[in-house]
Amino acid sequence: MRVDKDVAEIPLVATLSNYKRSGMCRVLMDELEKQMFRMGVRRLVLPAATEVVSTWSQGFGFKSLRGREESGESSLTE
Repeated sequence: MRVDKDVAEIPLVATLSNYKRSGMCRVLMDELEKQMFRMGVRRLVLPAATEVVSTWSQGFGFKSLRGREESGESSLTE
């Protein structure tokens, strides 16, 4: 995780296959959001492969930032 004043970037989020679909990522993201808010961070940015953009946007409330879709990767912000 990279933090710069009021913006934090989460470059990679992965879950071990044994823990997928068990809510572990939700727990992690909820705690990261709380901690970042306490530190004054107001925006989380997450680079995401095109095939998982809907997971991050629908499941976690991230919104797409324009400009990187043509590379097969999107940047999302919450």
